Amino acid sequence: MNIFVLSLTHRPNQALVSCVPVAQIDATLDRAVTAQKLWRQVPVKERVEYCRRFVAAFVAKKSEIARELTMQMGRYNLSPFA
Repeated sequence: MNIFVLSLTHRPNQALVSCVPVAQIDATLDRAVTAQKLWRQVPVKERVEYCRRFVAAFVAKKSEIARELTMQMGRYNLSPFA
């Protein structure tokens, strides 16, 4: 299934977006529940290290992330990190 999306702030200002079937969404949610149960078994010290690495990667891409977020909000000319 596809839906047609209009945007007043992005170019091109229209897009055809594919939607996934409900069964695929349910399967994805089931995998997420399984992953969370496995994550819970990882020792806290190891989880902390994964989180630190994630934060470092996030900070390293702060300009790209800020630009993307401001574009999604329709305010792409106001990014403090541009």
